[in-house]
Amino acid sequence: MVDYSESETVRLDIWLWRARFVKTRALAAKLIKGGKVRLTRGEQTQRATKSNTQLRSGDIITLHRPHGLIVARMVAAGERRGPALEAQMLYELMPETQLTSSRERDSAAQSGLLTNKPPRATSGA
Repeated sequence: MVDYSESETVRLDIWLWRARFVKTRALAAKLIKGGKVRLTRGEQTQRATKSNTQLRSGDIITLHRPHGLIVARMVAAGERRGPALEAQMLYELMPETQLTSSRERDSAAQSGLLTNKPPRATSGA
């Protein structure tokens, strides 16, 4: 059981942006207002309706995206929107994650979304 009294909290829209699930906070807010985000804390699941909903470590976030369902557990709040490797440290993907198209699965696997392995480095040439 997670002790929420001393854990760090962060706004839902900011965390989605820092974890690189969306490109901008405005897109995060649009997803939330559109009913595409659910939050599970303990045994209670509810649809997130406001961008300023506070997330805590251990919360489970479910995102309905065009390419499938993403289910992730918040591990850390993060300090900034950093590189992809840093963003991947903010969450842990749950087995319920389902991506629909093979192209999206390949893209997610390559970016590290479906594995705990870091993405391959590319040359800057």
